[in-house]
Amino acid sequence: EFAFKKAKQLKIKPAELYEIILQSYLFLGFPRMLEAAKLFHAAYPEFDPKTESEPFDMNQTQNWYDRGITLCKDVYKEKYEPLEKVVLSLSPEIFHWMVFEGYGKVLSRKNLSAPVRELSVVAFLMMENRQEQLRAHIRGALNVGADKKLLDDVIETIGDAAGEGYASARKIYKALVR
Repeated sequence: EFAFKKAKQLKIKPAELYEIILQSYLFLGFPRMLEAAKLFHAAYPEFDPKTESEPFDMNQTQNWYDRGITLCKDVYKEKYEPLEKVVLSLSPEIFHWMVFEGYGKVLSRKNLSAPVRELSVVAFLMMENRQEQLRAHIRGALNVGADKKLLDDVIETIGDAAGEGYASARKIYKALVR
């Protein structure tokens, strides 16, 4: 609820918040996404999600996979091929789901730019203190053009609410942005 009050003060568009909530399940899980959606609906009862929804069409599967590969390469840059190799060695399914579901179907949706999506991912990962993924997505935010000052502001705004995730993000950010 606090987050939605703050978002209203900052004049963040409901459609952008909606997209952030949709992508949250990739990093925080489905139950948390559902709870966030309920709180969002209570805070923005006038918002109609049907106006923002992409039609679900099974014929889009190749498009989602292609969009996923493109976005994943944009986020990871020179780290993409090592990532692909490691994840494929762990599980081909995980790699294909990451590309198709994560980067293709969810993170490359319209209504929110790649830099803003990556900044929200950084916030999610700070809350969970997932250091390896946090490093990848702080780097990814910079790779897709997120402003360094804005990235620093996101880390500071989340701050102590993230507990150890805040210290991790600060350390990673300083190492990457030197």
